[in-house]
Amino acid sequence: SKLFVKQIKQWYQRRVRGKQSNSETLLNSFVVQVNSQIMAFDPNIAADALHKAYKGLGTNEELVIKTLCKTNLSPYQIEELKRCYQDKYGKDLTKETDSELSGNFRKVIQGILMGPAEFDAQCLHEAIARLGTNDVALIETLVGRPHSEIREMSTAYENKYKKSLRKDIEGDTSGDYRECLLRLLEPREEGVNQHQAAEDAERLYKAGEGKLGTDEKTFIEIFTRRSYDHLREVFRIYQDQHKHHSMFEALNKEFSHNILNTLKAIVTFVNSPGVFYATGLFASMKGLGTDDNRLIRLLVGQRHHLGEIKPAFNHVPGNEKQKSLYNFVKDDVSGDYREALLAIIDSH
Repeated sequence: SKLFVKQIKQWYQRRVRGKQSNSETLLNSFVVQVNSQIMAFDPNIAADALHKAYKGLGTNEELVIKTLCKTNLSPYQIEELKRCYQDKYGKDLTKETDSELSGNFRKVIQGILMGPAEFDAQCLHEAIARLGTNDVALIETLVGRPHSEIREMSTAYENKYKKSLRKDIEGDTSGDYRECLLRLLEPREEGVNQHQAAEDAERLYKAGEGKLGTDEKTFIEIFTRRSYDHLREVFRIYQDQHKHHSMFEALNKEFSHNILNTLKAIVTFVNSPGVFYATGLFASMKGLGTDDNRLIRLLVGQRHHLGEIKPAFNHVPGNEKQKSLYNFVKDDVSGDYREALLAIIDSH
């Protein structure tokens, strides 16, 4: 079906974003994974299992986790499951889940049942609508996304909340930070231009370390317009030619607050998408207490990229003991919430 083909293309695009790789090899590997999942998945069996888990007094949380968290279902398969559940039992699976579960465990399962665009839209709305802006959530949700995903989450945001994502960001942020976020909503250029990369590196030097004061507009333009592969080359040239330190260090000298965090997030993603998300996950659990919303947003929202994130997590700054993501979550949260997260980590 057209929906299936669309989901396949979107999922593949997410798998290769931010990478310099042999795209044909990646695509062949991706097709094998998709084919194996299609053959293994039966929406009727999954719908029956969830109906069994929800019917009667009490809920069989273990069966919910087994059906939704241990199976690495694609967005297309989730939609098939929801349609099948409605057809067989005359009930909306999302509403059933909402009434049967509670707390962070419910947030995890509801996140899995949402389409990726709707989940992103919800995360962005929560970041903007609550008292005070959750700038970390805005940055982590928008940085690194292909424009196709940005466009879809913007549409989902408008459909669900009857508001424009652009206007809400505009009204909730200010200054160079706002300008940078708004630029992230727009398409990037494609490919790598070696000559332009050298020019961009020189422009960034003259806009920052090579002058008194900082030309913020030049940084925002280059960081939000150029492709991620192109930026990787720009940052390499910059480090080779100017003071032999990284773009990360240069930004620390020139910027502060939210605009600094946004530009550094772009650099981190360019260098390694896995490290970018692993760093956020580590930050959600380090120290006293757990930022559950951040943990759920990253782990559920980026679960199909855990193949990159899990090895990166062992080496993020601050994780001196190289403790795995699985063990970190195991020691940091509890109950069905923990079991759901561990099942997601183990199956992806």
